[in-house]
Amino acid sequence: MTSWRSRTYSLEPGILVGGPRASVLTLEGHEDAIASLPQRQPIRVLIVEDSRLIAEALMFTLDSVPTLEPVGYALDGWEAIGLVAFLDPDVILVGSRLRGLACLAFTQLMHLVRRETQIIVLAEPHAPHDGEEAVVAGAADYLPLDRSTDELVEAITQAWARQARFESMTVEAAP
Repeated sequence: MTSWRSRTYSLEPGILVGGPRASVLTLEGHEDAIASLPQRQPIRVLIVEDSRLIAEALMFTLDSVPTLEPVGYALDGWEAIGLVAFLDPDVILVGSRLRGLACLAFTQLMHLVRRETQIIVLAEPHAPHDGEEAVVAGAADYLPLDRSTDELVEAITQAWARQARFESMTVEAAP
């Protein structure tokens, strides 16, 4: 069992679930966006990144944001497919250079089978076309890796809020 800051359970190597809250990031300027979110909190985030170091760094970083709950990570797209149903994420962060099931194929598949789960592709700064192609494939957004943590939190919050608003409009329109 791998320990993730004292309260994480390892399902398999490279898959971490849980973790206690740590210090809080400064989210100045984002208060209105956070206040306008529907009440299901925190936003559950799955990380799909082939670099264990980056995946764990993202887990650690997102765990410090009170409105987010990093639920786990996968090191390739195939591993992520198995985790999606089990962990029920609201948002999936996907590295643009995945091994195994590639980023675009993973995004297309998730868009078909889990439309309610928002995907944000983390693109290489020198290859923004990767992110643009992912949006065409069904991703909610893409973010170059040279952006700040606050920009990542804002992208996650906005993607989740768009889906939550869509779901509430769908429920209101149902007979």
